[in-house]
This record gives sequence, structure tokens and C-alpha cells, in this order.
Amino acid sequence: MLAQSTLEPVDSRLRPLAALGAVRRLMKNPDDTAQVFVILKAMRGGAMGRAFRRFAASPTGARILAEGRDLVPVLEDHDRLGALPEGTLGRAYRNFMVRENLSVAGLAEAAEAAGDMAGSSALRLFRARMRAMHDLSHVMTGYGRDPLGELCLLAFSFAQTPNPGIGLIVLMGLLKSLRAGGWKVAAAVVEGWRHGHAAAWLAGQDWEALLDQPLDALRARLAIAPPRRYRAVATPAAKPAVPRRLPAGLVSLGRSLLINLLGPWLIYRLAAPHFAAASALPLLLSALVPAGDLAWQFVKQRMVDVVAIISLVQLCVSIAITLLAGDAQLALDGHALMPAALGLVFALSALAGMPLIQALARQSMAGDDPEKQARFDAVAVRPGARRTFLRLTLAWTAALMAEAVLLLLACNRMAADDYLLVSPLVSYGVLGLLIWASIAYGKRAAARAAV
Repeated sequence: MLAQSTLEPVDSRLRPLAALGAVRRLMKNPDDTAQVFVILKAMRGGAMGRAFRRFAASPTGARILAEGRDLVPVLEDHDRLGALPEGTLGRAYRNFMVRENLSVAGLAEAAEAAGDMAGSSALRLFRARMRAMHDLSHVMTGYGRDPLGELCLLAFSFAQTPNPGIGLIVLMGLLKSLRAGGWKVAAAVVEGWRHGHAAAWLAGQDWEALLDQPLDALRARLAIAPPRRYRAVATPAAKPAVPRRLPAGLVSLGRSLLINLLGPWLIYRLAAPHFAAASALPLLLSALVPAGDLAWQFVKQRMVDVVAIISLVQLCVSIAITLLAGDAQLALDGHALMPAALGLVFALSALAGMPLIQALARQSMAGDDPEKQARFDAVAVRPGARRTFLRLTLAWTAALMAEAVLLLLACNRMAADDYLLVSPLVSYGVLGLLIWASIAYGKRAAARAAV
């Protein structure tokens, strides 16, 4: 059995600032592969150790480590792979590497440039195997080496081996794709994650023994589904060839949702293992994301990010619950009162003469486009528009307060597990109805004003 010291990476500290710097460089130059390894090193935490332990605990992984087997020279033997029959994995891999002018050594050089080559001999062998598998995974999954194909493959890999560094790259890539390509591109990335979640764990396969197997049969055996959404966007014959850009407002709103909903979740997942179970510090750290985004939008663009406000209010209530709750029932009561806290924010915004619905409508319709913002502001100051925004904000206040009462009754009359199952359905149902009713009311108000 391998000693425990061989099962951990030499450095599992999180370096988010170094990772964000590398992400910016990677977004500017997607071919700078070294930045990928900088991000993975800075944000891997205990992910590599967990993957290695899983590999070492499997019969296939234990055998490979005991034999000291290196996948790299096997994949570099193009003469042998080229002699395999057409349709086999090895032949398809060799054709892919030749067509794309790639080498396994190139990834090793990029990892070395990022200083990511340390560790025990067994761990270095595993990491070299994971690097070599990247291009093999391109062949197995059907994703190309274009930017979208790389992003989809990273989403697939994140589902297989949850490395926070990979998750960060996927998140930033999604933000960029929403601006450049729209929802079809984002849907292809989400499909990649779903396929990775459903497939067998590729890192645990005996690839040396599978290279002479038919590629289609291997895909079926490992439950790797065809990347239909990716092909629909990436195929030149697809119509349109370049996805239609979304309106600036929807792009801005989508960006805000990704940052302020996924961002705090990712920070919390990274921080929670490093603190006690009852600690509020992970929640405090996750609250920095919406707080930072709110400050950035206000200082740089004089915009109020409504999604950031909602996320921040909910996180602050969660922190207060964590600090004050003395038992499970009190914690559930606090959870049920979250909509009331949000409703109070809506009410205060109306009393201050700055209804949040107006800010949300501005963000979703104008985004960060100064010309569209100016047109929206010119319409919003009209008396009829002001009344509409005020009424809608007060309607949201009343609905959120009613939701809080309903949830408070439910959590005191239902078992805890039943309440935790029902409460999200109630919250999303109320939110959906509010959005639908607000749009319908806004359209009717605009039609009356035009008469």
C-alpha cells in the first residue's frame, strides 16, 4: 500500500490572486497553455490529492502505480499507433496529433514552465498521466481544439474530477462566451459538464490496453455521449455560422447571474474545508464576491447591480443565522425569513425613491451600453414610468413578505428534510411568477402610455 505522504500534492494552498492573473492572460491568449497549469496549481487545493487517492485505490490504478507504468512513451509511439486498424482509438489519436501538430511533450513543457512538476514519484507519474490524457480525451469526447471545444472539454473534465482551477477557467470562459457567442455557446459548455458527469471516470481507465479497441465501442462502453450542441455551433455548415450576439442587457444580466450566484458558491466550496463546520468565515468570504461586484459596477459604471444586492442580502442573512442560531429549528426559521429580508430591501429602495425594479429593468434592457442607458434613463424619469416602477417594487415587497410567512409556517409544521425539499420549489415558483407578472404589467403600462 502506498504511504500517506505519497498521496498528497506538495502544495495545496489556494492562491486566488495568482489564478485570476493567469485567467486574464489566458483569456487574452488562449494558446498560452502554461497559464492553464498556473491556474491549476494555484487553485487545486486538495483536488489532486483526492483524485490520486481514488486512482490508487482502484485495481487498475494500483496496478499501474505498482508497475511504474508511464503512458507518455506509449502515446508518443506514432509508428505503432499508425499501424493500428482504422477506427481504433490509437489510430484516431495518432491522426489527431499529426493533424493538429501536437506532442505529449508540449504539455509537459507547459507544466514545467508553470513550476508544476514537484511531488513524489508516484504522484508525478499520475500527474503526467493526467496531462497525457488531455489530447486523448479530445478524441474520446469528440471536442475539437477550437476555443469552444477546449472549454467544453474542460467542463467535461471538471465534472469528472472537480478541480477548482478548472472550474474557474470554465466560469470565466462562460462569461466570455455569453458576450461573444450567446446562449448556444453556453449551452454547449453545460452539455460538456453533463456528459462528463454521466460518463465513466476516464482517469481510472487502462488506456494502454484500450488503444487497439474500436473508438465507437469504447465511447458506448464508457457512456460518452456525442457532443451535439458543440457540433451545432462549431460546424461551419451550421446556421448561422457565427452565433447571433445577445442584446447587451441580457449579456450583462447573464454575467451578473454567473458572478453573483456561481461565484459565492465556488468560494464557499473552496473555503469550507479549511474551517470548522459551524464557522461563518466561509460565508463571509463568499460574500466578498457580490460585495466586490456591487462596488465595481457602482464605481466604474455608476450602475447598481440588483443581482449582486440580492445575493449579498441572502448571504448576510445566512451569516447572521450561522452566528445566532442555537438549534436546528431556529436555523430553519432564519432560512424561512430570508425572503422577508429581501422584501425589506425592496421596500427601503421604494421609500428612498430608487425602486430596485427600475435598476433591474435598466440592467436587463441596457446592460453597460452608455447610449442605451441614456435612452432608458430618459424614459424612466417620466411620471408614468416612475409610478410603474414604484408599484412593481412594492408588489415584489408584498410577495416576498408573503413568501416568508408561508415558509415560516411550513418549517414549523413539516419535518426538516421535507421543508428543505419544498422551500426551493416555493421560492423559485414565487420568483417566476413575479418576473412574469412584472413583464406583463410593464408591457400593459407601456401600451397605455403610448395611447
